[in-house]
Parts: sequence; C-alpha cells; structure tokens
Amino acid sequence: MQNVENPRISEEGEREVQSTELDAIASKLLTLPGSFGNKLEVIERAAIVETMRSVGHNKSQAARLLGMDRKALERRWQRIRALESAPAEGETETPNR
Repeated sequence: MQNVENPRISEEGEREVQSTELDAIASKLLTLPGSFGNKLEVIERAAIVETMRSVGHNKSQAARLLGMDRKALERRWQRIRALESAPAEGETETPNR
C-alpha cells in the first residue's frame, strides 16, 4: 500500500492518492461522533486544503484534481479561509493595540 507521505506523482506532476487511502480516511472520520453532514464538511475541507497545499495553491489545478468547477472551488476555499480566521465559539476578538 502506498504511503500518504510519499504519494506517486503522475506524468503531469499531479499527486495521485489511491482510493484505499481515501476509504481509510473516510471510514475513520465517519466513526467520529456528530451528524453526517458535519462529517461530509470535514472530509470536503480536508480534501480541498490538502489539494490546495499539494499544488501550491493553484486553484485551476486544484479544481481539476478535485473534479469541480474553479468558481465552486473558489467559493468553498473562501469559506474555509473565513472559518479558519474567525474566533472560536465563545471567544471574543481582541483588537490589535
């Protein structure tokens, strides 16, 4: 089985992940507590973040690898970035002084 840390690179320079790796990751996530919708969001976020990282944040290449429209990826990427920069629930944002 191929190691996630050492993925095979295709002739086009794109990272290839075997479906068995994705199945294993999804299976682990689906055993976590919480609603199915939240788990799908976690899986989607992980796929987008990892793909963007692996292609040097090239949105066109990431969209192609993920099999989605570039504009759809852009909307999801903006939402992910906004959630990452938002204060955690119960915390208040402290102004910079």
